[in-house]
Amino acid sequence: MKITKHHRNLLLAMSLGDGHLTKPEKYSHNSSLRVEHAEAQKEYLEWKLGLLPKKWQNKINKREKNYTYKGVDSVLTSYWFITPRIKQLRLLRRILYGKYRNRKVITPKMLERVGEFGIMIWYMDDGNLHDRGVGRGYQLRLYTFQKKEENQKLIDFFKEKYQINFYQCKRNGKYILECGSLNTKKFISLFNKFDKPDCMKYKFDVVDSKYSKYDAYYRKRALQNAGEDIV
Repeated sequence: MKITKHHRNLLLAMSLGDGHLTKPEKYSHNSSLRVEHAEAQKEYLEWKLGLLPKKWQNKINKREKNYTYKGVDSVLTSYWFITPRIKQLRLLRRILYGKYRNRKVITPKMLERVGEFGIMIWYMDDGNLHDRGVGRGYQLRLYTFQKKEENQKLIDFFKEKYQINFYQCKRNGKYILECGSLNTKKFISLFNKFDKPDCMKYKFDVVDSKYSKYDAYYRKRALQNAGEDIV
């Protein structure tokens, strides 16, 4: 099954964050892309599916999972779709997982390939915008959970290509990317030209009147928590 370069790049972009590329099975040496989101993000899932080839735009499936939290029984509802198994997705899996097999490694080359629209999808999947409060500006995070040297390559990419300065913070033994108010606005502005699902617009809601008085403080604290000097 042949797909266009445009759709290959979209599939890669959807695989960077919440998407999962399946392992080849005995009956098929190819991979498929499975994407799942919570009920609150069903619109986002439908938006993603609408970007793929029309012949792949089949039904969205519903999943309900019972769980108990603080003694209260609840049901978690989510929705998902899965693409056909194709050779191109097997190759994307090899690129994304590489020799590690059990985890993704995001590289500057991948970000170049997916472009700003693909980076926006990755951010909607794995990014978070935190409003520190009046007079304290914003903090943006990309939950890469990669090694320090792998993240540093992404930091260099954003600095060289977009003049956006990220730094690293350690979480559960792995590093994530963070930036303060001024760089948050630069990052968010990359996506102003794109339409976004209504349910995800909160991740782009940056008020220009906010300022970054505390950016240096939060950056210093993050570096101290990481236990290292990171640029």
